[in-house]
Amino acid sequence: MRRLMASLSVFWLVCSALVVPMRTARAEAQGPPPEALATLRAALADDVRTQPSGALSIVYADLVTGRTVALNATQVWDPASVVKLFAFVAAYHQRSEGRLDFNTRVIVDAANVVPTAGFEDGEYPGLYAGDTVTVGTLVAMMIRQSDNTAYNTLLDLLGPLTITAYARGLGLAHTTVARKLNLDGALLAEDIRRAGNVENSTTAHDVALLYQLLYQHKVALATAMLSLLKRQKQNTMLPAGLPRGAVMAHKPGEVGDTLRHDGGIVYLPGGGTFLLVVFSSLGSHAELADIAGQAARAYPGAPLGTPQRGQRPVPEPSALATLLRLTLVLASVALLALVVGLDRGLVGQRPRRPR
Repeated sequence: MRRLMASLSVFWLVCSALVVPMRTARAEAQGPPPEALATLRAALADDVRTQPSGALSIVYADLVTGRTVALNATQVWDPASVVKLFAFVAAYHQRSEGRLDFNTRVIVDAANVVPTAGFEDGEYPGLYAGDTVTVGTLVAMMIRQSDNTAYNTLLDLLGPLTITAYARGLGLAHTTVARKLNLDGALLAEDIRRAGNVENSTTAHDVALLYQLLYQHKVALATAMLSLLKRQKQNTMLPAGLPRGAVMAHKPGEVGDTLRHDGGIVYLPGGGTFLLVVFSSLGSHAELADIAGQAARAYPGAPLGTPQRGQRPVPEPSALATLLRLTLVLASVALLALVVGLDRGLVGQRPRRPR
């Protein structure tokens, strides 16, 4: 009887070890609890209410449940360097159709060389007049380090009207790509004339919709694009407010002392996934980081602590717990087999000689 009780106890341990992770996985798949979402909704509304009118646009959406918070989402903004996101997806679209070869080499025109964000490194140094680079390199530089010269060069290659038409075809009804970036003097005047005085424009809603299409793989080569967006070098806005281990596929943008924009998809180490887009004229990186932190805290089990300052994921706390559960399961199964064997008299018994 005691052996049987021991067998049942071990069996209970096995079941517990298996059930707990299943319950945890189901909880993670549900997204933020209703009360946490209500708290987040109130906090974000308060952020918008306490700032000057039109100073903030916010779109949050849990990508598992589809629950959304949208505040001033259709206000039209100068997208700053977020405009590069539309050139990015248009380039990949043309690549998917065989109309653009990322290995094609392009000569950088002096008219497109302008000051840039300052994230050049050994992998992607600065661009100068006469440099010959591939289309793929221009795309990577435009996204990962927000290179303005790369964007201007790609705008000549792709065409602003083509980019805008593709964006509108995706449902981005308030998005227009018309202008190059950081030009001055005669080059600026020529660019304004060429664009017919039309400015770059978009909304937080349009940017959120584009990220949703990427997440749902409703645009070609979405996996490759998300991979590149996760390697963003400029992480001082939304990513700065996320917990350790979080990764964000995003594209920020800013102009002067006012515009601070960022948006993308957040992958929390606990399993939560949400998109967040914030457009701001408050001139503060910290404001965006705080909003990202509010969104992350709506998820149960999200590890809080020192916010990440880059995009290198650190080991997730849940990985160790998963390993321990697996070890417990295997040890429990082995012990159960041993006890059952003893109970049946099959272990340690000498074989009987036939009479």
